[in-house]
Amino acid sequence: MALWTDLATWRGPTVNSGDGDKNGNEASDRMTEHRGIVLHIAEGYFEGTIAWQKNPTADVSSHFVVAKDGRIAQMVDTDIRSWAQRSGNPTWLSVENEGFVPGALTPQQIEANARLLVRANQVYDIPLQIATSPSGRGLGHHSMGAENGVDWGHPHCPGPAIIAQKPAIVSRALELSGSEVVPVAPDRPRRRWIIDN
Repeated sequence: MALWTDLATWRGPTVNSGDGDKNGNEASDRMTEHRGIVLHIAEGYFEGTIAWQKNPTADVSSHFVVAKDGRIAQMVDTDIRSWAQRSGNPTWLSVENEGFVPGALTPQQIEANARLLVRANQVYDIPLQIATSPSGRGLGHHSMGAENGVDWGHPHCPGPAIIAQKPAIVSRALELSGSEVVPVAPDRPRRRWIIDN
C-alpha cells in the first residue's frame, strides 16, 4: 500500500475508489500512471468531506483531504484510482481542500499541498511545475479538464482564487525540495534571448 502516514492521517478506505467492487488491489483498481496532483475545493468542511467520501452512495473520493489548518487526511492509497476527476482518475492524484468557492486556500493549506507535491515528486517523479491541461504534468486543478474539452466534470472547481495560488504552492514545493528552478507552466512558451556580438 502507498500510504503517506508521515504526512497524512489514514482515514480510508472508501469503497468509492478503484473499480468499485470493494476488492481494492486488483489490476483494474490501480493507477495507470501518475501525471500530477489535481487541486479541488471540497465545497464543505474537513470532517464532512471525509464522511461523505466514505458514504457508498456518494460515488466520490480523493486521495487526500486538506483542512484549513493544514491537517491532511489520506482516503485512498496513492497507487489506487480515486473518483475525483472522471477520465483523469487513472492518471492523476487528487486533493480536496476544505472550503467553498470563491474562497482561497489558507497559508496552512498552501504548505500542506506543497508537501504533498514534493512527496509525489519523490515517489512518482511528478515534476514540481504547474500543469494547465490534462496532458500536462505537475500541479493541476480540476477545471483544467473542462477548460481543455476533456470529461473531467466540474468546470468551476477549485475556482479562480485557488488556481491563482498554484504558483505559490509550486514555489513552496521547490523550496522544500531544495530546488532552485522557477516554476513555469510547461505549455507556456519561454522567451529566448539572442545575443549578437
